[in-house]
Amino acid sequence: MPAIDPQRFLTSFLRRELSRHNRRALGYFLFTFASAAVLWWALYGLSYWLVLLGLSAVKGADAAVPIAFPTAFLAIACALLVGAWFHRLATTSELPRNETSVGEIAMDFLLMIPRITFAAWGNLSAFRKLSPAELEHAAELLALVLQERRVPMHRIPVCITDDRQRDRIVYALLLLQILHLHWEGETPWLRISPLAPARLQLGSGGSIV
Repeated sequence: MPAIDPQRFLTSFLRRELSRHNRRALGYFLFTFASAAVLWWALYGLSYWLVLLGLSAVKGADAAVPIAFPTAFLAIACALLVGAWFHRLATTSELPRNETSVGEIAMDFLLMIPRITFAAWGNLSAFRKLSPAELEHAAELLALVLQERRVPMHRIPVCITDDRQRDRIVYALLLLQILHLHWEGETPWLRISPLAPARLQLGSGGSIV
């Protein structure tokens, strides 16, 4: 039985993992985008009905929703999106709150649909693409981490000299949860992620095949 080339194995492995990740990211994007679209449409219909109901109570059966209603709704929707964006920037902690006020509950409810909308684009931004050359470099970096168990970040430029390529590759491997970044003192280290496939876990520090 011919020996398996580790570099070729890791390159193929990363290509498959990247393809799987991108399919998952695209699926999440389509689901959240469709959910946001349905919720915006439902909010528009509910708002239209409430406005019509309120005008009917005042003017009677001849009441009609103003022609400017779609424009007003769009302006309010944009304001909610801007508000959700600034609220996201101002939120410094994702930890759950011990106590939630009525105002915070109302704000969460008001910004629910805009947050789902941003979540859709967040899922799409997780889509990653690496060139064949970048996949080769990523496989070399992964082989180094597997061999040495952990590698300090300051050694990575020796393996991948191009700054832009290096950032894309390291970020992709972290996003795929193949590598994990941890700090010891002031030194960041790369090691195999606990969430990486079992075959890599077994191969760390030794043979990968």
